[in-house]
Amino acid sequence: MFMKPVMAAVVLSLSASPLAAKQFCQPELGATWLSIRDIKKKVEAAGYKDFRIGLEYGCYEAEGSKNGIDLEVYVHPVTGKIVKVRKDLD
Repeated sequence: MFMKPVMAAVVLSLSASPLAAKQFCQPELGATWLSIRDIKKKVEAAGYKDFRIGLEYGCYEAEGSKNGIDLEVYVHPVTGKIVKVRKDLD
């Protein structure tokens, strides 16, 4: 069965966000993750303040602020590289 183009676009847009997020934080199987302490140091060094760290989509996620703006920062668990920054919409 074929979907109408509009329906297909809606389905793709609803599913694209989590899928896209998973693509940038997929460490190799068996790779050693950095500790939360190490991730915290990297996030602080990048200028983020008053944040809490959790896991989302296979990344460490730091929710906090930088220059007075609330942000969500996604950090690769193995490299510690900030892979995505997103304005906190809550």
